[in-house]
Amino acid sequence: MPSVTSKTGAYRTAVRRGSAGLVATAGLAGALLLGGTAFAQTANTAPVATADAVTVVEDTSMLVSVLANDTDADGNTLTITGFTTPTHGVVVSNAGASLTYTPAADYSGADSFDYTINDGNGGTATATVTVTVTPVNDPPVAVADVDNSVSGPVSIPVLANDTDADGNTLTLVSATQGTNGTTSVSGNNVLYTPNAAFVGADTFNYVVSDGQGATATGAVTVTVLPAGANVAPVAVDDTVSVKFETAKTIAVLANDTDANSGDTLTVGSVTTPAHGTAVINADGTVTYTPAAGYSGSDSFTYIVRDPAGLTDTGTVNITVKTATNGDDDDDDGDDSDDGDDGDHANKGNMDECKDGGWMDLGFRNQGLCVSFAVRGGDIHEDGDHEDGDHEDDDDGANHSSNSHGKSQGKGKGRN
Repeated sequence: MPSVTSKTGAYRTAVRRGSAGLVATAGLAGALLLGGTAFAQTANTAPVATADAVTVVEDTSMLVSVLANDTDADGNTLTITGFTTPTHGVVVSNAGASLTYTPAADYSGADSFDYTINDGNGGTATATVTVTVTPVNDPPVAVADVDNSVSGPVSIPVLANDTDADGNTLTLVSATQGTNGTTSVSGNNVLYTPNAAFVGADTFNYVVSDGQGATATGAVTVTVLPAGANVAPVAVDDTVSVKFETAKTIAVLANDTDANSGDTLTVGSVTTPAHGTAVINADGTVTYTPAAGYSGSDSFTYIVRDPAGLTDTGTVNITVKTATNGDDDDDDGDDSDDGDDGDHANKGNMDECKDGGWMDLGFRNQGLCVSFAVRGGDIHEDGDHEDGDHEDDDDGANHSSNSHGKSQGKGKGRN
């Protein structure tokens, strides 16, 4: 007798030599007739992958059963055969049955990835998994401090080197007492006072809070030196902004300290910034000049020295403004617009436009200059106008004037 086997949805026969009863019917498309029975060929139907949306807690992995809502009309077993890499995390396959998503450290926000399934018979489908990573509060990091005291009290800024990954404002909560001295909290500093006649090292701890319920503990070591002992100065980093193509004098010693109250500090040397020059002045300041046409970040280091030759190193971080926003720093007084056509000039309070560039009121005088002052939100203009009456309204700032007279406008113009 002939037999029939099936593979990939199609039917075929296996006939032994000399067997009878196999009849091929030419008029029945896509079918075989065996012993009077017709067997029709069937095509495989691709599976359907349905999109998923999951929520994951920051710094926590999650098992995602992406196949749970996927289907296959033929009842085939589905497996995961591939996936893309998310922007803010990683995905691993669990033997093709599920996926595990892990967000990047400390990341919170939106993420996504695609995955592909296969039904084992050549049919595939792809869908997207949308991920929402919810934030959690990270505790602050308290970094150990080391300071010196010359037979007397010393105020220690213990939070200066502490950090918080979430950007929360840190506050000093408390401080333990030292073994050989006392402590008290003053703002974000700890005032340490050594016991009378004590010389040597002492330690205490402090607690810092991020204001969101998380705290950290840091350790402080204080070395108490005998009266008259010399202590190295402490250089505190500086951050400044500089106008485009404009030199700026920086008082780098202004925030540096020395435990020996009578010591006069000096700048021993400076390094060369990558995008400008730095020159030490006789009064201990440093003049920085940005390179022509440069805007962006720059920096240099300097060495602060005490009279005994002890030193420390500080860094000056610089932001050089662009040509369009360089005029919003009014340290140097008035800025005026001396356009070639003599159309207008801005004086007084109009020299500062917080959004960068000039404030254009939308009109021009032919060959005349007009002065403005901004008082209480009003724009006042004095000058002669040969073109008669006119009225302008630019970005909500109203202005009106009469020929050969004074004008006044009210509106939302910024000063």
